[in-house]
Amino acid sequence: MKLILAPLQGVTDYHFRNSWSRFFGGIDEMVAPFIPAVSGSRVKPVHVRDVLPEHNAPDLHLIPQVLANESGGMMLLAREFVRLGYTEMNWNLGCPSAVVSRHGRGCGLMPKPMVVQSILREIMDDLPLKLSVKLRSGMYSTAELPEMLRVLNDFPLSCIIHHPRLGVQMYEGAPDPASFAVTLSMSKHPVVYNGDILTPKDLLELKHKFPEVDQWMLGRGVLKNPLLPELIRGRTSGSDSENINRIRQFYHHLEDSLLAQGITPHRLSSRLKEYWRYFSYWFADPPKIWYAISRTTSYESLKQDAGDILAHGRWAIDKE
Repeated sequence: MKLILAPLQGVTDYHFRNSWSRFFGGIDEMVAPFIPAVSGSRVKPVHVRDVLPEHNAPDLHLIPQVLANESGGMMLLAREFVRLGYTEMNWNLGCPSAVVSRHGRGCGLMPKPMVVQSILREIMDDLPLKLSVKLRSGMYSTAELPEMLRVLNDFPLSCIIHHPRLGVQMYEGAPDPASFAVTLSMSKHPVVYNGDILTPKDLLELKHKFPEVDQWMLGRGVLKNPLLPELIRGRTSGSDSENINRIRQFYHHLEDSLLAQGITPHRLSSRLKEYWRYFSYWFADPPKIWYAISRTTSYESLKQDAGDILAHGRWAIDKE
């Protein structure tokens, strides 16, 4: 069984990946948040900062992800990834953000299979690394999915990662197992399931439903419970106090990593608040925890409130 860390834009960057992998285990592979394709003849280091080897622990199996709707910029990034030592990249056809999709990128490409076909025809013969695709069940309708799969079947992809929601759903509502079943039945490529695996029980139920699947992508579940991959594999043997201490150490390491970047206190506060949208689920009353953190007005007040919560909060890490 392969467990893959999902790319969450602005969240699972190298600060998170390095800090998480220092204290926890169970993930086989990590897909980095998307890097938008660029025009021109070269890629600046700042553009690929998140996947630079010097920013990522050497034992991470990291796959960079590209956001593109034309072949030139996609090939430019592919060659840069190879120069940095990567052997595979992922193409994002799943991001539902309106800023992305209305420009015909991410999930905005799901209703445009002929555009995807044209891009793949232009790049595949010269692509210097393996390519996987991350997609949704469609942007507006699951009727978009079969034609996209027929297009993708014509090309040598390493896998299809399917998040069975529509783009217009964003992350609301339940995943649609019927649309994932369509991908399983139609795709010639290995298929990875992605979506709402929040507990070991969730994965067991999905395994029962899709016994032929052996690759699973975990996203928000790892943020809400950093022990999740270990729990899925049955590897977590520490006491509750030992595991809670690991989580505290992880949080402080993540905060220190962000501090070392030299960003302004205001931006640091914003970054940490974004994490606390998920980290609040470490505790028994997530809305109350999130409300307290969201109302902080400075980094110093956030640091004090977070420290109090980590020291005295009522922990609720799910082990089921």
